[in-house]
Order: sequence, then C-alpha cells, then structure tokens
Amino acid sequence: MTQSDVVFHRPDTIAAALSILSSAAPRPAIPLAGGTWIMRAALRGEDTDKTFVSLANIASLHSIEKTGGGLTIGAMVSHAALAQALGADPAHAGLRMACAASANPAIRHRATIGGNLCSDGFMAPDLVPALMALGAMVTLQAPSGERRLPIADFLRGRGARPAAEILTHVHLPPPRGTAAHARALLRQAGEYPVAVVSVLAGCRDDGTCQSLRIALSAVEPAPRRWETLENALLDRPLDPEAARDAAQARIQDLHPRDGVDASGWYRARLLPQLVQRAFADLTRPTAKGDPQ
Repeated sequence: MTQSDVVFHRPDTIAAALSILSSAAPRPAIPLAGGTWIMRAALRGEDTDKTFVSLANIASLHSIEKTGGGLTIGAMVSHAALAQALGADPAHAGLRMACAASANPAIRHRATIGGNLCSDGFMAPDLVPALMALGAMVTLQAPSGERRLPIADFLRGRGARPAAEILTHVHLPPPRGTAAHARALLRQAGEYPVAVVSVLAGCRDDGTCQSLRIALSAVEPAPRRWETLENALLDRPLDPEAARDAAQARIQDLHPRDGVDASGWYRARLLPQLVQRAFADLTRPTAKGDPQ
C-alpha cells in the first residue's frame, strides 16, 4: 500500500463530515474515531485502501455534559478521559472500571467510546457491556436527520447502518443502583479480555434485588444481556455464591465462541467466577463510595 492509497479528511463540523460521507466518490468514506481498531486492520487481512473521515476536530464530540440528571458523552471522548470524568456514584463504578482497565494506557488515551461501540468486528469491548448494564442510549446523525435508540438495538443493526451516518453521543440515564465490572485475561494486562461481566443492581431496603442488568462481552461474537440469569436473581439478596451457582446452572443459555485467544468452553468456565467477583464487589461495605 502506498501513501496515495489512503484519502484522509478532517472536517470541523458534523455537517461537513456527513457531507463527505454522503458524497458520490470512487469508493465509500468511513468515519474514523481513535483509530485503534483500524490500525490493526492489516493484521486481520482487511483492505486498508480506504477513504477516512476523521472526527477528531469536531469539538462537540469531545464533550461530557450533565443532562436531565444523567450524562451525555461525545463519541470522541477517550476511555481515559471518561474514567477521569465519571464521579464516585456507585452506579458508574462499572463503567469507570471498564474505562480504566481496558487495553493499556496508550490505547486508553486514544480509543473512544464511539469507536468501541462502532467496531463491528471487535468481539471483546469493555465499555459496551458496562453501557448496556447502565441502560445507555446512542444518538445517530445522518443527512436525513437524527435518531436515538438503545445500545442493544444499535448493536443489532450496526452492520447494516447507512454509510453516511455518525454515532455522535452516548446518553446515560440518571444513576440508580450499584455497578461492578469483572474481566478475565489469559496472561497480562494490555491484551483483550476473554470474558467480561458487567452488572448494575438496585436493591430494596431489605437487601433483595428489585432491578438487575447483567451484560457479557468477549464470550459470544457480540456483547449481550444475560436475561435468564437476571430473572433468576431478581427478588433475592445479592449473594456472590448464589449468583455464581445460578450462572453455572445457566451456561447452556449461551453460545461461547472459539477464538485464537481462548476456546468457547474456557470462556464458559470463567463466567460463574466472574459473576461471583462482580457480585462480591456489589456487596463490599465500601462499594458505595469506592471509585474502584
């Protein structure tokens, strides 16, 4: 590949970026966020002869704002910046840990929340399950207008999205409950996790669970909620051992994937322990004030 094979645009506004993405050209243009997934495209055997539209110069995509008790996060906010910006609210503890523990420090300062969501072939994102547990939504903008939809709906349709559409913001609802995030690595920090569990739990005064979201990543080809486990643990106390046993009994609900990093059976074997670890974090005496 020569330098002339890559065409690079750096617009200053969303409107300008959409204009480039929707223009008739010899080859389609694609949005570029932090670039950490694209940089490894050649290793995956993908075509790197592309036209890129960098979103780095669009100021509104770098902001984090409080809106209606929740947060609106620009798609270009990096993992490191989001980890630093999230407060000590226990509902954000899982997302805060997901941001602070993903990959390595160099990647965390470049990888973005929007890129983590839009990398269709990336099977082991940390932020996505944490966002699913929080009930996050995304805003997508196209020349025809704007739409907002839940994370799960976006993930199901992201492979068929119009080319001239940009994920501009992620919206977190007002924080309620306590969250935790547990991940398993084969060897050392900096590599992709082989299994991830994110949990958000809301409890009654008697300690029983009245609301629960459990999301997985790296286990199957795409992140998803584990609804059968959620239903099994609702209206029960937050007990780490009971959560582990319930997860073990429901492994058959999943279809763990084989990969070069780990076999499907191994990912499945790790899940009950990760669920136990996440629930142990939820029940720690310091969980409500500990930023992890």
